[in-house]
Amino acid sequence: MKKSLISLTLIFVVQIILLPIIHCRIIFPMDAALVDQTCKQTPNFDLCETLLRSDPRSLNAEDAKGLASIMVDIVQAKATKSMDKINDLLSKSPVKNQALFTSCIDNYNTIIDDDIPQASEAFSNDDNITAEDRLKDVTFEVDLCDEQFSGLSNPLKDVNKDVHDAASIAAAIADKLP
Repeated sequence: MKKSLISLTLIFVVQIILLPIIHCRIIFPMDAALVDQTCKQTPNFDLCETLLRSDPRSLNAEDAKGLASIMVDIVQAKATKSMDKINDLLSKSPVKNQALFTSCIDNYNTIIDDDIPQASEAFSNDDNITAEDRLKDVTFEVDLCDEQFSGLSNPLKDVNKDVHDAASIAAAIADKLP
């Protein structure tokens, strides 16, 4: 009787320890090495890892192309946030500064309406070169917006940097795809 009680206790303890590990692997099949391996090939490993790990879809990404597509969505979200800020600042700015914000709106319209949809479509069509090109154009458009404030205090500096850095990471991932 004592032996069977010990055996049952041992089985119970093993199940308590192993079941969560097995269960976690089934529910969250992400290979952590995929994010690490992919992010090591980008200009900003830490930011890449932070951005990808913050998106739950990364848990199910099968390859770097899947992570690149997620990064495009992250760029989209950051660009939309930037556009919201620009519109808010435009509505509050004196007339003399409105041209600066209007120019940035044009840049962000190109990003949101052209570059990001084209990058996303290019990934869908396995055209990684075009995807990379469109993502590099995002960084170019953001830089143009920043240049509007040359010599002035740039109220868009932080949001522009967020978009620029995310797009640079996405472009770097696209560049490494076969």
